[in-house]
This record gives sequence, C-alpha cells and structure tokens, in this order.
Amino acid sequence: MPMAVECWRRRKDSSHRADLTPVRLASSHRVVRLQPFDMPGYVPHFRLFSMVTAGRDTGSLAFEIQHLGEHIRFYLRLFRELGAHGFHLASPLVEISDTGVIQSLLAAHGVSSDELRESIRAHRPGGSEQFLAERGIALPNAMEDPARELQLAGMERLARLKSDLLDALQVEFPKAQFRFNLARLEGLSYYNGFCLRISPEAPHGARYPVADGGFTDWTARMLQNKKERLLTSGIGT
Repeated sequence: MPMAVECWRRRKDSSHRADLTPVRLASSHRVVRLQPFDMPGYVPHFRLFSMVTAGRDTGSLAFEIQHLGEHIRFYLRLFRELGAHGFHLASPLVEISDTGVIQSLLAAHGVSSDELRESIRAHRPGGSEQFLAERGIALPNAMEDPARELQLAGMERLARLKSDLLDALQVEFPKAQFRFNLARLEGLSYYNGFCLRISPEAPHGARYPVADGGFTDWTARMLQNKKERLLTSGIGT
C-alpha cells in the first residue's frame, strides 16, 4: 500500500492532463502480516520484493496487456536466471484470473461477496478448492483457450489477453505453462480485473505459488478517476 500512495502522489498532478506516462516502482522490504498462521513453513514476517505500475487507461485493454506482460516477464526471467545459479524453479505455471468473470460465475450459484470474505483467506492453501467443493460448485480452473472452451460474458477479455500476450509469452518462454483459472477465489476482495499467480515446480514435483499480483482500484479511488489503473505484484524472497 505505501507504493500505491507514492503512485497517487506522482499521478495526482498529471492525471488531469491525461498523462499516459506510467509510474513504475519496485521495492524490497520486510512485511508483517497480522493473520494467525498455522501452516508449516508460513510465518507472519518475511521479506517481499514487490512492483507496482500505475497509469491511465488507454483503451482496448492496451494498458493491462502491456504492463501485465512486463510483470510476468520479470518473474519468468528471474526464475530462469535463478535456475542457472542452482535454484530449482522449473516449468513455471502462470495462471491468469479475472475477478469480474469469477464473481459473475459465483453469483449465478448464489454465492455472496460477504460469504467469500468470511471464508477465503490468501494464507490458507487449498481454501478455494475446499469452499467450492463444500458447495458442489465446479468452476473452470485450467483453460488454455477461453474463447473456445467457455461461452460466457467476459470471455472476449480473456481471449484478447491470450492472443495479444500469452501466445507471445509462450514462444518466449517455452518451458512455462499458461492457463486461465476461474476457480481462484483468493484476492477477490482487493483485486479488480485481471490477476496472476505463478507457481514453479520444486525438485520433488510439487508446485508452490510464489508470485502473485493483480490490478486494483486503489489509485482510481484516491484520484477519483475511473480511468486510473494500478497493477501490483510481489514475490517472497
């Protein structure tokens, strides 16, 4: 959140002029989470590398595609470079979700936002799967081609993201996997639109979601301008 405030400070004098120059910030700092942690290996304090990109909507998802691509490329290049130095971060799985589409799917099953807020916590692995299973709800969680696999309002956004970004990333990073996950419930209360999760494979074959991010409406609210966009992402170091 402090970097979002800094983005607001830098954007507040330029947003009224429709300045299209984005603000890009990165930070490495120690964070403390107040939630109780009862999962092995999870601690309330850790160091986080994070990035934010703030700017003005340029139409046709151009801002989202460009800057989501910048963030994803950073993490995939990081994993590739770390692999050359003895770390095992193989075959990273990049999952893209869309909070608007997911909320529409949940509303069709009678799930309210209040129920989600009470039940889903980002620090509880498997929480989405358990929530959906208990209610007998099946949502698509590994789509490769949303326009072909699911006919639903909002699929054109995901199809555009695939054709204009993910297809190019697949060529650039042939060892990575790219999927659309519409069963992700973590982050629905603060992400607004596209969000991402990257899970590389550990030596024993399990995947761990080590990078996470997405668009929020924080700067849009602070600047009282719905055209403002803010993308945040981070990885525990």
